Amino acid sequence: MMQDSRQQAIYRCGQYRIDTLRRAIFFNGERVPVTSKAFDVLVSLVENAGTVVTKDALLSAAWPDAIVEENNLTQQISILRRLFDDHSGDRSFIATVPGRGYCFAAQVLAEAGPSIEEESGRRPPTNTDAEGPSYGRHSFDRATLRGTAIAVATC
Repeated sequence: MMQDSRQQAIYRCGQYRIDTLRRAIFFNGERVPVTSKAFDVLVSLVENAGTVVTKDALLSAAWPDAIVEENNLTQQISILRRLFDDHSGDRSFIATVPGRGYCFAAQVLAEAGPSIEEESGRRPPTNTDAEGPSYGRHSFDRATLRGTAIAVATC
């Protein structure tokens, strides 16, 4: 049943909100357009944030019933990098690990389901920290993500 829990997860990365149930990405409460395949790749990366996800694993996640070339994955990674770069100006979201795969390097916080704001139609709050969002490999909080993932899996 872990897959069902993941389908309802919401991930927060700074000012981004990735809603896997609605298959949508929000930046400061505004929906950001993204292709279906890029979203599938992003979810695989975010669910494994802080660790290297192999190219084969990403290809299987986005194209489970098809054999595609690695070029297709490269294009989706490029789309995601443009999406994050265009909105935040921060280039440290997706790291390439040469010869191995990719790593989602930004801090990720996971939630179990839709927020109250989304269910009621109100806009979710934005990050109001004076310092702004913290990105980068060293700011990743694995303990929080693991604890949340365990809580979600046991629901």
